[in-house]
Amino acid sequence: YTGKLTEGVLYKPEGFDAKKKYPMIVYFYERNNETLHNYQAPAPTPSRLNIPFFVSRGYIVFVPDIWYTKGKPGQSAYDYIVSGTRALIA
Repeated sequence: YTGKLTEGVLYKPEGFDAKKKYPMIVYFYERNNETLHNYQAPAPTPSRLNIPFFVSRGYIVFVPDIWYTKGKPGQSAYDYIVSGTRALIA
């Protein structure tokens, strides 16, 4: 991967303790950082990951922004997802 830098949103459970380990879900779909302050009720949904549902159950949810290179959508997604995830678990 290319190690490209990007933004993203990291949702942490209430009472998060940086010394503990938590299960993490990486959810991606283009750019989502502008939705950080939108309210989403913690209930199952048929079309997308319900972030509050998982965070309220002790998961960390990472949502990296993806900027696509023309003609290389798969490689672009991979670059941003992997670089963001590696930065979090390092």
